Amino acid sequence: MIHQTRQHGFTLIEVIVSIVTAAVLGSLLITYMHSVFIRGGEQVTSVGTLHQLTQAMDGLTAAYNSRIHLAVAQTGEDDALDYVADQTDGEAFAPFDVTLGWFSGPPFTGTGNTGTRSNEDFLKITLTPDGGGPSLVSIFWSGN
Repeated sequence: MIHQTRQHGFTLIEVIVSIVTAAVLGSLLITYMHSVFIRGGEQVTSVGTLHQLTQAMDGLTAAYNSRIHLAVAQTGEDDALDYVADQTDGEAFAPFDVTLGWFSGPPFTGTGNTGTRSNEDFLKITLTPDGGGPSLVSIFWSGN
């Protein structure tokens, strides 16, 4: 009589192939997840940079609003545009590349007069993070 024995379990070759396959798939997964986490962090950094830009520009707008009301009341205060331009030299603007452009009127394309203000009634301020990235532009009017 012939006895047939059934195998129970896996052969050594099957176990080795399974381990190698799992290792290759694991390394692919780790590489993919690493790049996903890096890209996700870049988005958070970008949002933080935009928030800083917005905060800085909001500060300039508040300074402009306070000075334009004084100028309208003719209290002898400095011109609102000169005051706002001077504010960009402060500590709050250290992480930004600030570009000032003086314009006589629309269109506000290009850089305008980047030197000293002469008779221009409009100030275009461009804030860009040091090292590049998105920029934020605001245009202020002298009220004249």
